[in-house]
Amino acid sequence: GGEKIADILNQMTEDEANSYLTQLMNDDPETYAEVKKYLLTFDDLLKMSDDIAVDFWANPDIDLDILTKALKGVEQEASSAIVEMLPKKKQAMYTPIETPMKKKDVMSARKDVVAIATNMTQAGELRIEDILSGADDEMIE
Repeated sequence: GGEKIADILNQMTEDEANSYLTQLMNDDPETYAEVKKYLLTFDDLLKMSDDIAVDFWANPDIDLDILTKALKGVEQEASSAIVEMLPKKKQAMYTPIETPMKKKDVMSARKDVVAIATNMTQAGELRIEDILSGADDEMIE
């Protein structure tokens, strides 16, 4: 069920997958919930809670050039927060892309970043549930 659909969505472009997910959420919420157990999107990574995000964005497997492309078009506040979580050396080397860029290049970079997150969940380094609960988690100070 959900895992097979997630595998298919992973082959699609992010726009196609998001469109399908939105349709699925409206038509069949149960199947949507099942698919989301196995599928991460770049938006999910942007919404992670800080404690999970710090571990993820500091991952040495995330290439700075790919990350820079992936963050193209992301709101300034969100991209700045991610850059602040990078190791100091990567922070110093990070320069946002100011010029227009092909959408397919940005989407390809985002897919690469999502693949790293997916690999981390499969290796047991991250839990997909923790990533998805993200900003919804209530914190107590």
